[in-house]
Amino acid sequence: MDYPKTMTKIPMLTELYLKYIKDCWEYQQEKCPEIAFSQIDKVLYQLDKEKGNKVIY
Repeated sequence: MDYPKTMTKIPMLTELYLKYIKDCWEYQQEKCPEIAFSQIDKVLYQLDKEKGNKVIY
């Protein structure tokens, strides 16, 4: 999707976040339905924070 240069950052982040949520949800439903979605999100967030991985856009 093409956005005006002034609007690039926010839509890109929104799309990235929505993709992340969708991917987490699908993983949780298929691989580990016994673990709460919120717990998966917290673990992934903490791992990203500890490893210093930043999303580059």
